[in-house]
Amino acid sequence: MASVATALASLSDTVFPSRQNCLNDKVRKYSTVHLGTARQATTYRPIGARLISAPKRASKQTSPSTCRASIFQVATLYSDTDPPVSLRGMRSTWNEPSSLCAEEQSNWEGRRWIPGRHRKGMRVTASRGDMLGNNNVRFSPTSGSSTASSEVLRKNRVPVYVVIPADTITSSNKVNRARALQASLKALKMIGVDGVLLHVWWGNVEEEGPQRYNWSAYLTVVKMVNAAGLKLQASLCFHGASMATDSCTVSLPAWVLKIGESNPDVFHTDRSGRRSKECLSFAVDELTLFEGRSPLQMYGDLMESFRETFSLYLGDTIVEVMVGLGPGGELRYPSFPEGVWRFPGVGEFQCYDKYMLADLKNRAASIGKPEWGLGGPDEVGSYLSWPEETVFFSDKDGTWESPFAKFFLPWYSEALVAHGERMLSLANTIFLKDGVHIVVAGKLPGVHWWQKTRSHAAELTAGYYNSEGQDGYDPAVQMFAKNGALVAVPCVEMADDEQLAEAKCSPEYLLTQIRSACAKYGVPVSGENSLIRFDEVAHGRIKKNVHRVSCPQLPRMAAFTFFRMGESLFQSSHWRLFVNFVQTLNKDIVDDTERASLEEECNISYNRSSPAPRETSGASSILGSARKNTIKNH
Repeated sequence: MASVATALASLSDTVFPSRQNCLNDKVRKYSTVHLGTARQATTYRPIGARLISAPKRASKQTSPSTCRASIFQVATLYSDTDPPVSLRGMRSTWNEPSSLCAEEQSNWEGRRWIPGRHRKGMRVTASRGDMLGNNNVRFSPTSGSSTASSEVLRKNRVPVYVVIPADTITSSNKVNRARALQASLKALKMIGVDGVLLHVWWGNVEEEGPQRYNWSAYLTVVKMVNAAGLKLQASLCFHGASMATDSCTVSLPAWVLKIGESNPDVFHTDRSGRRSKECLSFAVDELTLFEGRSPLQMYGDLMESFRETFSLYLGDTIVEVMVGLGPGGELRYPSFPEGVWRFPGVGEFQCYDKYMLADLKNRAASIGKPEWGLGGPDEVGSYLSWPEETVFFSDKDGTWESPFAKFFLPWYSEALVAHGERMLSLANTIFLKDGVHIVVAGKLPGVHWWQKTRSHAAELTAGYYNSEGQDGYDPAVQMFAKNGALVAVPCVEMADDEQLAEAKCSPEYLLTQIRSACAKYGVPVSGENSLIRFDEVAHGRIKKNVHRVSCPQLPRMAAFTFFRMGESLFQSSHWRLFVNFVQTLNKDIVDDTERASLEEECNISYNRSSPAPRETSGASSILGSARKNTIKNH
């Protein structure tokens, strides 16, 4: 795409800093990149040498125009009709573009770039803190007695990841726009991005039948990420999705949907009987309704297959496994179905499949109130309703404060948290064994509309009993702490004053509430933006939230994941802003006014006790540290 090519070509001076021009005034580039997949075979070479010269010419000086030509050629690899490709293994070669300066052209023949040595048989022993890419700093909960020094506060590095397009893997298990993806990965690496997030869709992997897994396309992408020298967050998606922005439609495996046709109660159901086929009902987690297997067994079998298939990359290239916990991968009910719900509707309770109703009936009977076990609350409106259009959610005498509501809402929330507990515990059993160091993570939702009301209607239907006088996120975060998992939170780029005033939104308060609960239990937090934004206002807000400038009592985030890679990212104006964002995320975040108060607060806490000793490779992990309310990163 011409716009992409122009954008990257115009940025060559940013990506490849230099002092002088081409030909006789060539200079060595300042930056270096890491080549090779194994820590035991770490090699550093100048950027220009990596892109232009063969290994034997690594010390040769390269020119700005040489680099500009190379970048331009990388950009032109973008094509919507790019055929699927398959890499030939970790020693695959990648032929460099041929548009070079005159004096370089004659020396080009026969040169190639080899991404590094195969690490087969090598055991990676580095800690998970190192996998996240952070420097030495301790994140402490607010209840702790020590925190990082102000110097580390200003200088600690938070790694940046970028989400790969959701349609990268096609329904036929092919890599979509493979050459464009390869070019993108190399460009991201050059500007300092640490890694990428890849969605791994259950509906793609196990589409052919029970336990018939096809990982070929995903293995190709992982090899591409590895060859680019990037890290990877693998998001295991046990849900379906339809995303118009990605031209991507992914469903649950066809054979699972077929079973659902004969037993539709395996899907979440609303009051009117509408079934959500985005994910399976949490009430059937342990029921063997799928050819002799339960959903938990199906999820576990897929995780085991993933672990075995990608064993060479776990803990090295693949540094995090994000476990899908519900629709959109988030720990919530499918209360806002696409095509039915519209912002800022309150959504609907999803508790009317027979398995959820059976559990509700048993709970009601156990407290001597069998009449409360017949279903959810009445007069709750529809998906599109606003709180004051209903009786239940109204701030004025709403029945959300009734005795029945105080029974139903905790039950509804507890069923959600119990599902998260089962999923994260299962993931721990599978991934945290045999000395493999990897971060297990899950995502909480960003339901920020109707935050400034008493009932918090949208959160209630999503499964969070966060009404006035309640902390709906505390039980969920406590569950994450129990399982030593990292929490991913959205809305990091949002501000209250940018939202629809009538919807009484507060993404800022929501983010602070979740992060405070995480600090209370010592749970590490990573951030994501919810909307695709490239403006400096959003970038500035992300920086402050990542480094908690306005809330110095909270630990900074362990990582930030940018949503997302795509053609728009590489448009000239967007790319320039994104490059600047990546390169300044960890620089000069704290201004002079805030620095004094932060230094005083940090130094007082820091001097109360001596710093804890550093973790050693293989001895402990970031997740284990979370259980002790302390997180240290290497």
